[in-house]
Amino acid sequence: MDLNFKMLSDRLCRYCPETYISGENLTPIRFVKLFAENMAPFEPDTLYVGKASTLIRPLSLNIRANILCIPDMDVPPECKKSPGLNLMVLAKDVDMLEIFNEIQDILSACLNFTSNSEKLLDTLMHGKGIQHIIDIGYELLGNPIIFGDSSGKLIAHTKYAGTIEPYWDEFVNNGQFSDEAVASLEFRTSLEKTIKNNSPVLIKGVQKYNKISGKVTIDNVIEGYLTVVEAENPFKEGDRELVALLCDVIGAEMQKSKFSRDSRGVLYETLIRSLLDKDVKENDLLDERVNSLGLDLKGNLYILTVNIKHFDKLKYSISYLVSLLENILANSKSVLYGDHIVMLISCSHSNFLDDANLKELKEFFRKNKLVGGLSRCFHDLKDIRYHYRQSLKAIEFGTRSNRKKTLYIYDDYAISHLLHICSNYEDLKEFCHPSLFALMDYDCRNSTSYTQTLYTYLLHNGNQMDSANALQIHRGTLIYRIEKIEAIMNINLDDFNIMHRLYLSFLMLESINKLPF
Repeated sequence: MDLNFKMLSDRLCRYCPETYISGENLTPIRFVKLFAENMAPFEPDTLYVGKASTLIRPLSLNIRANILCIPDMDVPPECKKSPGLNLMVLAKDVDMLEIFNEIQDILSACLNFTSNSEKLLDTLMHGKGIQHIIDIGYELLGNPIIFGDSSGKLIAHTKYAGTIEPYWDEFVNNGQFSDEAVASLEFRTSLEKTIKNNSPVLIKGVQKYNKISGKVTIDNVIEGYLTVVEAENPFKEGDRELVALLCDVIGAEMQKSKFSRDSRGVLYETLIRSLLDKDVKENDLLDERVNSLGLDLKGNLYILTVNIKHFDKLKYSISYLVSLLENILANSKSVLYGDHIVMLISCSHSNFLDDANLKELKEFFRKNKLVGGLSRCFHDLKDIRYHYRQSLKAIEFGTRSNRKKTLYIYDDYAISHLLHICSNYEDLKEFCHPSLFALMDYDCRNSTSYTQTLYTYLLHNGNQMDSANALQIHRGTLIYRIEKIEAIMNINLDDFNIMHRLYLSFLMLESINKLPF
């Protein structure tokens, strides 16, 4: 890393220097010398250090040089504006040997950084892989390092005999962080700080050790996180710059690997996105692309669309979220599509979600503030766009009728979808059971909720106990309400046809957003 006059001034900020720079093109500083009387000529890559009383005369001669001035007397204003002169005047008296040695240390650190850069770039040029880069990083930094991808999976780490802290040890031993670790305040705070900063950040140790954490990016997309822990040696000046270089080299290695590895994953995502973007008419070309990708699709296909609009991205990355979903749903492939994760699920049997899987999926959605819509089963990949729209309609109509649920299945809302389409051509209220409006009018005049009671009763197929539990009322109270509803509407709710017509009426009102509750 080249050190110029401005960078040196920044490094010496604790001395509060007044810095005067002529021109924008600053020559790198490679040497430092104590100023002596009658010294000439002045080299452009050398910093000259001297007391103000010694430097006043050469400063008045309009010399071209890099000079650091120890203020044992005032420096005349005209000397500070000499053309071609880069001048740094310290704001307080300091020991000349102390400042000279500090500058030497800074230069030495820069030279070491350059040497270290060459070592890391050598690993990149010879394709020795991420683990070798991490091993070289350990040699240079003298502290343990871990690197995980953005999905939260461990990619490489350095060996360490002892224990560091529970989350670190767990990550190394298990290959990924637990849900407890991800949900912890310490984890979330560290991740947020790392994401928000372009350069690696120092994170003060909550449990035991300080850390330096940086992100690895490719085309401004975060691909992973690298962390160095201060377990063996104290952090020193320049370590953060070295961590930044490590992140850059790993990013370059990952990018190189992306081009050299099997690209089927990328091609698969491209194929699915193209199918989601437009309807496909021709089968031959599609079949050829599927065969070339080696996609092992079973006979039954589904689309599960997951709305991630409200997902907390500080909890963990979207790519890690995708990997967790694919672990729950075997034989699934996912793509990011707008504010959604679209999952193509293939299976050999029609009922791919058993009760245990369904419960696990719903709970996962609830914990992560996700909402999902599941299409009907289909068998031809070219129909993916049509069934993607089904999954979106399941979310749309499902959330409209019950916001407490997290997974909506299109079959449950197909009639609502049909009625919504019909509403574009006819006023659906004209087709509703007329007595339903009499009940709604009664509620409006008397501040009662009989309409909602009837709707709940119909949803539970006339089961009194289930309806009472859903309404959180006593069964006797429900029986009284049903009798009252029958009297107001002049109907018999034991008649299946009446119940069916009323339920359909509710669906019609729901599809045009006219339900009174």
